[in-house]
Amino acid sequence: MALLSGGVMLFVPELPSFFFQTSFFLLFTTVITYIYLQRTANPEDFVRLYLGMIALKLIVCLGYAALMATRDPAAVKGNILYFLVVYVVLTGVEVGFLYRNRNR
Repeated sequence: MALLSGGVMLFVPELPSFFFQTSFFLLFTTVITYIYLQRTANPEDFVRLYLGMIALKLIVCLGYAALMATRDPAAVKGNILYFLVVYVVLTGVEVGFLYRNRNR
C-alpha cells in the first residue's frame, strides 16, 4: 500500500488531508470484497455476487467521497483525485487476482 500511495503522490501535487483514512478505507473495502468473493464456489453465484459487491462498494465509496467533500471543502480536489486514482488501481488489482484464481 505504501508503494501505491507513493506512486499516486507523483500525480497528486500535495498530501491530501484524508490521505491515511482514504488509504485504509480503500484497502479495507478491497480486501473484504476479495475475501468474500473467494469463498464462493459456484460460478453463477460468483458473477451475481461480484456485481452486487461492486454496486455496494460504489455506493459506500460515494458516501465516503461525499463525507470528504463536506468535511474539508478547501482540499476536496486533492482528496477526490487521490481517492479515484487509488480506487481504480486497487479495483484493477482485485480483478486481476480474482481472474487469476478463478481460471485455475
